Amino acid sequence: MIARISFYSNEPLFRIYNFTKNEVKDIENIFRRPIYVDLCTTFVEDDIFYCCVEVRHLYKPQQGDKFASKYFQKGVIGSIMPEQLIPLTEFGIIPDIIVNPHAFPFRMTVGHLIKMFVGKCMVMDPQRFGTFFNASIESNDIKNFEANYIDSDIPIMEKMVDSITGKFIGEAFVGVCYYTALQHQVEEKMFYCILGNVNAINKQPTEGKSQNGGLRIGEMEKDALIAHRANAILQDMFKNNTDITEIKYCNVCHSLGTKDTCCDTSTKTLSISNSFNIMNSYLESIGLHTKIYE
Repeated sequence: MIARISFYSNEPLFRIYNFTKNEVKDIENIFRRPIYVDLCTTFVEDDIFYCCVEVRHLYKPQQGDKFASKYFQKGVIGSIMPEQLIPLTEFGIIPDIIVNPHAFPFRMTVGHLIKMFVGKCMVMDPQRFGTFFNASIESNDIKNFEANYIDSDIPIMEKMVDSITGKFIGEAFVGVCYYTALQHQVEEKMFYCILGNVNAINKQPTEGKSQNGGLRIGEMEKDALIAHRANAILQDMFKNNTDITEIKYCNVCHSLGTKDTCCDTSTKTLSISNSFNIMNSYLESIGLHTKIYE
C-alpha cells in the first residue's frame, strides 16, 4: 500500500487495536518536524502481525547546520547569503560554499584542496582527467599530480568579481568538492523548556530532551556566571527555577525542626534548594549534625 500523507510532530501515525485485551494504542510521530509516509506494508509471521511504515521529511539547510567533505573537513554554516551578495568568478560562476581558510593550516587537510582541484579538472576536461574505472592502482594519474594537473592549462586561482559593483576584488581558490550533511542538525539539537516534568526525589527538572527536561547548568556555566557577576541569574538558575523549598529551623539551637520537636520556642522559615536539604539528611544519617544561621 502506497500513501502520501503528512503528519505533524506528536500526531498519531496509526492506531493498534488489541481485541483480546480491549486496548487501543496510538503510534505517534517521534520526529520534531512534519513527515510524509511513503510506504506502509503489513505482514504476518509466526502469528505476529507486523506493520512497517517508511517515512521521509524535507529539510532545508539553515544557519548552524554541520556539513563535512569526504576528506573529513567538517564545518558549520555561519551565514546564508542571497546570490546577489555573493562574489562570483569572472565566468559568472557563483560558489555554493565559501570556506574559512583558517580551517586548513590548523587541521592540515591539504588533501581536501587537492581533491577540490582534481574535481575541477575532471569537470572542465572529463576526457583528459576522467576517472579510470578499468585501470589499475599503479596507473592512477594522481601519483603524477604535479605533472598532470598543476602544469595543465586549468587555472588554480580564479579572479573574483563583486556582484554589486562588478569590480575585481581579488583571487580565490575555486574547486569542486562533495559535501554531505551530518545526521545531527541544529533543528534536532535546538531545545528549550519553560515548564516540564520534575524528579520525584530531588525535586529538580528531569534531564534530557526526550523527557521534556530542563537545560543543564553545569560547573563551567556556574563559573562563567560568577565571572560576569550575574548573581541574580545564578540564584535564579540554581534555586528559584529548580528545586526551591521552604524549611523551618529552631531560633535557639539553629537545628532543623519545628516548634514541637525542638526547643519549644519560635521557629524561622528559610527558602533553600532541596538539594541542600537532601545533603543535610545524608549528614544526619551518619551522625553529623548541622546548624543553620542567617
